[in-house]
Amino acid sequence: RVRFGFVCAMIVLGSPIMAQSPAVNTAKKEVELARQKVYPALVNISVVARFFNGGRTQRAPAGGSGVIVNKEGYVLTNFHVAGNTTRIVCTLITGEAIEAKVVLHDPLTDLSVLKLMLEKREDPALPLPFANLGDSDAVQVGDTVMSMGNPLLLSSSMTLGIVSNTKRVFTDFTGTQIQEQELDEGERTGVFTRWIQHDALILPGNSGGPLVNAQAEVVGINELGGNGIGFAIPSNIAAKVLKGAIEKGSMTRGWIGVTVLPVS
Repeated sequence: RVRFGFVCAMIVLGSPIMAQSPAVNTAKKEVELARQKVYPALVNISVVARFFNGGRTQRAPAGGSGVIVNKEGYVLTNFHVAGNTTRIVCTLITGEAIEAKVVLHDPLTDLSVLKLMLEKREDPALPLPFANLGDSDAVQVGDTVMSMGNPLLLSSSMTLGIVSNTKRVFTDFTGTQIQEQELDEGERTGVFTRWIQHDALILPGNSGGPLVNAQAEVVGINELGGNGIGFAIPSNIAAKVLKGAIEKGSMTRGWIGVTVLPVS
């Protein structure tokens, strides 16, 4: 009886034991802010993939994730999601499906820029949700991040984690040579990328979805993941690709024949 009465008294008096800590409240506010500002801009990308087998052109359904990044309807996603496709449809979290066209493929960063065909909407004047790109150079180890996407091509989801490394590169087993990644299509990638490594759960289908910071800004585009670890293309790289797509419809780069090696 004494123990029960003590607990009741503590509940009535608003015991610190039962109250949420400031850290918990802060985390809830960050998640809620991201849900309000970025989650509506998340799209589920369905594609008809084209590939070759036995000398014949084959087609199959596939998909991934993406994020709308301005009011004109430009979408950032991975090249390995939108590349080598014959049809692309982006579905908003409201269930509205909008066909999209390719503006730019950039395999060397594994990014694609799409444009929603807003003229095909029932109401083309209806405002479109979009997310803002943040400064990926400001990301620090330990920062809270959220991954948004469509794991296993199921409905949109969001997971929480922290940044583990801000400039991850992959090297050979001796640590003396930086290795490029190779996509399923045989395209090289990672030539210009230093990935943001994080532990916000991502699964197949999350590719191309946004990595979001505590200020509800997109600081990365998720690309690789597995075994509790994920890698995102920094938003500053994505911003340059987006700018090239909108202004020129292409990416122009110079090459001086230099190979960069890790420094001990």
